[in-house]
Amino acid sequence: MSRVYVLGLCGVGYLFNLPRLPVVGETLQAEHVTIEPGGKGANQAVALARLGNQVEFVTALGRDTNGDACLNFLAHEHVGTQYCVRVDAPTALGVVATAATPSDASSSCRSGVSGSNGNLVIVYPGAVSALRAEHVLASALALDWADAVLLQLEAPLEANLTAAREATRRGKPVFLNPAPAPTYEKLADPRFRELLSLATLITPNAVEAQQLLGIPPVPDLPLSRAADLASALTTLGPRQVVITLGAQGAIACEGGRVCHVPAQPVRVVDTTGAGDCFTAALTSEILNGKPLLAAVEYAVRAAAISVSRAGVMASFPTATELVEQQTG
Repeated sequence: MSRVYVLGLCGVGYLFNLPRLPVVGETLQAEHVTIEPGGKGANQAVALARLGNQVEFVTALGRDTNGDACLNFLAHEHVGTQYCVRVDAPTALGVVATAATPSDASSSCRSGVSGSNGNLVIVYPGAVSALRAEHVLASALALDWADAVLLQLEAPLEANLTAAREATRRGKPVFLNPAPAPTYEKLADPRFRELLSLATLITPNAVEAQQLLGIPPVPDLPLSRAADLASALTTLGPRQVVITLGAQGAIACEGGRVCHVPAQPVRVVDTTGAGDCFTAALTSEILNGKPLLAAVEYAVRAAAISVSRAGVMASFPTATELVEQQTG
C-alpha cells in the first residue's frame, strides 16, 4: 500500500447528460443530472484510495454547505483531509455536460471533444484559488509521510510549485497531470517551467501535450506524431511522459524509448473523469514498483472500466475489480 500526497481542487459538480452538445445560443433539455463532489484533485485522490492507497488530500474549501459536503464525502472514501483549509470564498463549482456516445466506441480516457460527442466542462475555482505556499508548508508532516506527490493545474501555481519543491527536497517523486491545459501566459512563466522540470512523470492528453510545447492543438493526432510529442516533452524535464489518446490508448516515453498501449474495446457510457482514473491508476502501479509500460497497461484497464459506467467518482474501479478483470 502506497502513501500519496495529492494537492488540487475539490468542489461540487453538476453533471448533465445530453443527447448531444449544444451549439452557441441553443438550449437543450438534459436527460439526467447528477450532483456530486468533484474536481481533478478530488477525483484522483478518491481513485487512488479505491485502488488501495493511503491518501492525504490538500485543498481549500469554502465555509459553506458545499465545503461540508466535500469533507464528508472524502471521509467516506477514506481520503485524509487533515490539511484541507476553510476560507471565506465559495467552494469550487463545476458543470459537466456529457453528450451521448455511440455504443460501439472504445476509449481508455478522455482526450477532448470530437464531433457531436464528448464532454463540455466549466469550472469555477472559488476557494481553491486561496491555496498558498504557506498551506503546503503547513502540511510538512504529510509530505514527510508520503511516498509521492500528485498535482494537477487546477490549484494555484504557487501552491503546486511549493509542493513540487518540497517533495524534490525530500527525494519524493512528483507526478503532474497538466490539466486543464496551460494558457500561453502560464507557459511563459518561469515558475511553470520549473514545475515541469521538477516533475518525474507527466500525463497530458493529446491537446495538453501540444499546448505544453506551444503548438496550436489539432484533433485526432496520428500515433507517430503523438510519439514525437512524448519525446519532445521529456526535454522539459520529466523522465517519464504518458500521453493519453482516448480510443487510441496511450503513448509512453521513458529513456528515449516510446511505446504504444492500445485501448481496450468497451461499450462507452460516460467518459467524464476517465483521465483522472487513468492518472491515479498509473501513479498507483508505479508506486507499487511496476515498470512504466506495465503501469500504463494497468491504467488503460482501469480507465476502460471507468468509461463503461455512468458518473465520475462512481465509475472508478477498485483494485479487486481490476484483479478480477484480468483473471476473469
